[in-house]
Amino acid sequence: MLEEELVAKYGSGWSESPQFPYRCYSAPDQGLEVRLVIYPGDDHKVLSVFASRARICTEVEGPRETFPRFKTSEGLAIGDTREKVIRLYGEPTQELGRSRGDAVLDPFGLKPISDEIGDTILRFRPTSHGQSLLFEVYLKEGVVSSLFLSSYP
Repeated sequence: MLEEELVAKYGSGWSESPQFPYRCYSAPDQGLEVRLVIYPGDDHKVLSVFASRARICTEVEGPRETFPRFKTSEGLAIGDTREKVIRLYGEPTQELGRSRGDAVLDPFGLKPISDEIGDTILRFRPTSHGQSLLFEVYLKEGVVSSLFLSSYP
């Protein structure tokens, strides 16, 4: 989806800085916050989606139109169990957890995530059709609390 299509359908969302292109929305019917990062190239495509029960943006705006339920094409949604993640996707490429002493950072590797976002990250790195994908499942006490999907052209 292009940024202009996103804004036309859901409104402008909230963004802290035009130099760091992203849009933040609330999805109150799902109890989520959603951050969509825009690829800064000429086409301004949505590069990643981060949906969480926790606060992930400084500010949010309600969407003009209700978002569809956030779930993967395989049926994984926030609130599902770790067991369902493994059943759907197999073992992760990498697992990070506070209980193991790992640094549990946000999807951009910039800062530690809050306890509300999760205590464990299951990271999957499939490569498909010349694109590098990153899919991260954040767990809090064994339950999916956030989902992050990013595609790099």
